[in-house]
Amino acid sequence: MVCVDMKPILMILMVAVVAGCTVRIPPGGAPKFGTIFDGMRSAKPDPVPEQKPLPPIDTGLVQRESDSCGADNMGHLVGQPEGMMRTVRTKGRYRVITPNAIVTQEYDSFRLDVHVDADGVIQRFSCG
Repeated sequence: MVCVDMKPILMILMVAVVAGCTVRIPPGGAPKFGTIFDGMRSAKPDPVPEQKPLPPIDTGLVQRESDSCGADNMGHLVGQPEGMMRTVRTKGRYRVITPNAIVTQEYDSFRLDVHVDADGVIQRFSCG
């Protein structure tokens, strides 16, 4: 069996591999390499599609006039006792709300709310 020294063979292989990896520089100079973003700079952005306005949202609430319960006509009763409410004609139902009273939270725009103080004197009117 012949024992061959592997060092010269390995050196020749390494030189061949390194020589294959070298880059030849053209006569005009070194080539210019860009980045991945170079193509993006020259590309035109996608056109923005024309947007149509959204239709109005139907909340289920009916738009009514601002004074649908007649609160504006009751200003002359502010400062009067709550019992005076029985002497006037209202557009519809009404409820008397005292301080710290527990009231239902459903909104009825045709119902007149009569707000009174602890002594039962009318302070203000609102719809609800």
